[in-house]
Amino acid sequence: MRIVGARKFERMLRNLPKKTREPIFDAIEQGVGEITDLQKSLVPVDTGDLKNSFEQKRFTKTDTQATFGVRWWVSDFKGHFVEYGVTGGSKIIQVRGRKGKKYRKTITWASQGARPFFWPGYWVLRTRVTARVFRVMKKTLKKEFKI
Repeated sequence: MRIVGARKFERMLRNLPKKTREPIFDAIEQGVGEITDLQKSLVPVDTGDLKNSFEQKRFTKTDTQATFGVRWWVSDFKGHFVEYGVTGGSKIIQVRGRKGKKYRKTITWASQGARPFFWPGYWVLRTRVTARVFRVMKKTLKKEFKI
């Protein structure tokens, strides 16, 4: 995913004093926290591993960059299968039995419908979070430069 104007926004943040940047980063972090909480509430719970593996993280440690994200750690494959679903099917495999005798075995799996949780959580709160960040940015810049 690519955010239009991200480099220009980063350059602008780099030129601001640290006390002006911090409220903006806090607003971004609060928004990511809300998105993470909503995504956790949308995750279907079988064993709870996928839900418990969600985390909100600040990836860059520098003062001039704010890169936040949401990750799930259980099994990236499992998360994608739950998000997008699985079609049913079967496969014939060859198995060795007793005394090395080969025989064929059919493995069948059922289809599982998609149960989306990641993107809907992002789409629902995207405008609210963006509006909050711009509101805080406008407020802090007005205060800093006395506009």
